[in-house]
Amino acid sequence: MSDPFLVGIGIAYYPSKPGAVDGYFVEHTVSKEWAINLSKEVTKLDMIPVLAPVGYMHKKIDFLNNRGVNCCLEIQFNDSLKRMGKQGCETLYYNKSPTGARLASFIQRELTAATGLKDRGIKPGFYKVEEQGLNVPLAFLRHTESPAVLIKPEFIFNMDKFGKDVMFKATHAIAKATLEFLGDSNG
Repeated sequence: MSDPFLVGIGIAYYPSKPGAVDGYFVEHTVSKEWAINLSKEVTKLDMIPVLAPVGYMHKKIDFLNNRGVNCCLEIQFNDSLKRMGKQGCETLYYNKSPTGARLASFIQRELTAATGLKDRGIKPGFYKVEEQGLNVPLAFLRHTESPAVLIKPEFIFNMDKFGKDVMFKATHAIAKATLEFLGDSNG
């Protein structure tokens, strides 16, 4: 019998830097709820969730790298100053990781099929540094030693339109896709 897969799970941001906020919805709080539910779904599929500590990114990355996880997932929520018509999910990966792109494809396909959310596709994840004209790969994607993705199920300002059933469907789909990816990659 082979060892169970270890799935690293990050929670976006932290209480003093909560990420996107829209009325009642605070990105850190919503991400935490989704991450906890994702951990439960991962466990149901006989994988072991490794929930990273909340806080500074480098500590989260070091924690996951030191645990020997098979892949890393983090759920975040998009925000935009131009809100009209913005909706849908996307999955980001490190631009120099074909394996991360494959993981993103597995997750995006399952996530959109299970929830019916608009498919915004998979994309390389970058942080824009406007004043320097740079696009820098996101640290969570770039510095984790295993394939990593940032899953953005929806824009934070659309969360009031979705019930818990969408979260349950989405986190189950993410866990299922992760198991399919890991089984495919290691089989």
